[in-house]
Amino acid sequence: MRVPLQTRSAFLDVDTADTHLRFRITVSYSLEDLELMIPAMLGELMRQGRERALVDITAMTGEMPDLDRFTLAESFVRVWGVQRRAAVLVDMANQRINRLFETVALNRFGQVRVGDSAEGLLAWLLAD
Repeated sequence: MRVPLQTRSAFLDVDTADTHLRFRITVSYSLEDLELMIPAMLGELMRQGRERALVDITAMTGEMPDLDRFTLAESFVRVWGVQRRAAVLVDMANQRINRLFETVALNRFGQVRVGDSAEGLLAWLLAD
């Protein structure tokens, strides 16, 4: 299912599992578009009564500056709160990845993990 957004260049698709939601983000990198997706994902989580999400950004193109990673992590924790859990799936071969987003979120008590193994992220996401 596609989640409606107020943008023409970004797409947010969601699949429902028994224990979590899986979001797939398709976008050419834009801070503004990703900032719109944070509350949109939360709205879908709340609508479906879930607390955990796998956020797949492997289809995102373009370069995300470190300052934007910091900004997005702060926004993410502010909007999602500290009770919900998110695992962010990245493509290590095609995306420059570091742990800044994860570190900033964790320092604000957010439950976030970034990685390139869907299986490993799901194990973390679903652990109690």
